[in-house]
Amino acid sequence: MNPVGSIPATATITSVVWSWGLSRYPTGLIVYLCHNTTSACINVTSTGSGSTSSFNGLPANKKMIYAFGVAGSGSVSPPAYGQVDQVIVNYQY
Repeated sequence: MNPVGSIPATATITSVVWSWGLSRYPTGLIVYLCHNTTSACINVTSTGSGSTSSFNGLPANKKMIYAFGVAGSGSVSPPAYGQVDQVIVNYQY
């Protein structure tokens, strides 16, 4: 999810609030909320909504990513169907 609007390059994150959901959860589902790449993530599997200070001080003008995964190979059963997901990034500059 890319930032909405024009965020100053000097803006830094002060908090992040998230909400995610699926109508069906495949066995072994793992969910991460990430900042800009999938190498800067927190595990939000057990918390469908919440807030974090884990990204504080990072640039606010970068995208946030939900990364969903299931270990193994082959098809996922039951199929995962998305619902409305949201990320709110609070920042200062």
